[in-house]
Amino acid sequence: MIKHMTLAALAALVPAAATAACVTADSLKSGIRIDYGDGETELFYAYLPNVIAADYLIDGERTSRTLLMHGLYLSEYLEFNEGRPDPQSRETYSYPPGVEGLPIPQPNETFNVSAVAFIRGDLNDEAQSYDFRAEELIELSGCTYRSIPVELTYPGDTDLWIEYLSYLPDLGISLYVASRDAEGLVEYPALGISAVP
Repeated sequence: MIKHMTLAALAALVPAAATAACVTADSLKSGIRIDYGDGETELFYAYLPNVIAADYLIDGERTSRTLLMHGLYLSEYLEFNEGRPDPQSRETYSYPPGVEGLPIPQPNETFNVSAVAFIRGDLNDEAQSYDFRAEELIELSGCTYRSIPVELTYPGDTDLWIEYLSYLPDLGISLYVASRDAEGLVEYPALGISAVP
């Protein structure tokens, strides 16, 4: 389970040798696997320059794929049925600055943007607000990683919907931590991390 600790306490607890086998950004070449338990995993891998793909699998079968600019900003979402892509489920998002103009998350900063969303035949502008919080350390599979918590909201949306992510700058990926709507908070704790051989 992810544990949040202070920088000083975590550095004192983890010996330098333990980091030798930890996942690095180079692992994106073959893939980084996140384990959520109950047969659910997420596989991150380099897809295009500045774009990371994330496949969600249940019992080894891919159920969806997201394309993330800089490992965070949603570019495309696509569902799979019995291993085959479902074209009707595709959602695409474009950002006026382009991928080069989207900021790499930095602690204690905010970023507001209007994305052009194409969802099931409908084209709409979607306001997005990213609140990057203070950097912290998280622990996964005995290794520590820098994390920038991200709170993503949608100004102008009449329904309450907040997404919480953990951007890992050393890996260039973001983990979907939780979501909140009118009924409350739902958490998605990551249980482990590993590099795909």
